[in-house]
Amino acid sequence: MVEFGEPAFKFAPLKAEETKVNVATPPEVSEPVTETALQGRDRRRGFSVTEQMRLLVPLLVVWSFGFAALSLVALHSDVGELLLDPNWLNGAAWYTGAISQIGAAVWTTAGVAAAGGGWVARSVGRHEAATFLHVGAVATVVLLIDDLFAVHAVLPQLGIPKQVAQAAVVVPVAVWLVRFRRDIQRTRSSILFAAVLANAGSLVIDVFLHPDRNDFAVLFEDGCKFLGALAWATYFVATARDIVLSSLWSSRGAPTRK
Repeated sequence: MVEFGEPAFKFAPLKAEETKVNVATPPEVSEPVTETALQGRDRRRGFSVTEQMRLLVPLLVVWSFGFAALSLVALHSDVGELLLDPNWLNGAAWYTGAISQIGAAVWTTAGVAAAGGGWVARSVGRHEAATFLHVGAVATVVLLIDDLFAVHAVLPQLGIPKQVAQAAVVVPVAVWLVRFRRDIQRTRSSILFAAVLANAGSLVIDVFLHPDRNDFAVLFEDGCKFLGALAWATYFVATARDIVLSSLWSSRGAPTRK
């Protein structure tokens, strides 16, 4: 199970003399080195030229995918269609789709927070917490892709039933909610409930009110989705923070809430 804690503010700090580290004191230093003194000291160092060249390997791997994508773009009949902003191509106002673009950034924030928090949890041996966050990050990426490319609306144009298209977006989230329901109960679940409720409202409006025929319904559908994205990101940012703090404190031997 995930061990969530509220670590940072419940433990009285140890006295400096109780946390002495067994470090040889240099002759010119009269005071013993303590853990308190070591905390906050920047232990980073610079990299040599050889090390910097070796560190470029991950970038070269990523750039290889980037060059491959640009090569495919070059084969397209209209390069600008894939590279330029839609507003520029259509001559629309600069703020066209602003809320949609902000929403995509919000979904991205949620996914990054979940993935990053999971990485920290796994690095200190909190594997269940890491799995909880990583699967949540995958579910968030599904929601992000749907928000960016309107998968639930595009797939029906390709002959796929709309119900199947909507299920492709909803099922990963539902699986995560069911699989980790006990872990969710130990987090800020009220925020997650608000996120699910808002997104469910958007789905219901899309199915029953047909926003493509009613401008007023568009406001409610996309408005609910935007509010749901904000709540979803708030949940994962706050939950990732809680797990990271709890993981760091538990790795130092401090007690956490069971």
